Amino acid sequence: MSHNGRTIAVSQYAKNEETRNRLCLSGYRRCPENVAIFREILLLRDENARALGFKSHAALRATSRIAQSTEWIDDMLHGLVETLLPYGKADREKFRKRTRESALRHGKTSPLQPWDEAYYSRLSPDPDRVDHRAVSEYFPLEQTVAAMMDLAANCF
Repeated sequence: MSHNGRTIAVSQYAKNEETRNRLCLSGYRRCPENVAIFREILLLRDENARALGFKSHAALRATSRIAQSTEWIDDMLHGLVETLLPYGKADREKFRKRTRESALRHGKTSPLQPWDEAYYSRLSPDPDRVDHRAVSEYFPLEQTVAAMMDLAANCF
């Protein structure tokens, strides 16, 4: 089982709230040394793009993509936000309500914390829950990994 798989298992199945809390907080503190490295990468990309006459790294990258400009990308993303955000907020509120009700049914009287959500969500039946095993049949491992690697290569 991968580190992520173990993390998910602990957050969903650990009955001890302190264990879930420590796991959650350790995730927030993971690899703080990477912050400076990522910052340096971003600054160098910006410097490189400006030296080539572009206003940003995004503007430089847009020249080799389907997107015509950073403005086009901003407009598209703004349109997605306007269209999808209300649905996302409604789904999130539905999830929080279901999780709070599950926590109350299982005796939790204190406010729900971020590390409690996966645990109490697992204990609550969700009629909209996705069957990940059924979905995975449509994504063969070899092709999926290859596509993810191509996507990551394009991002970096």
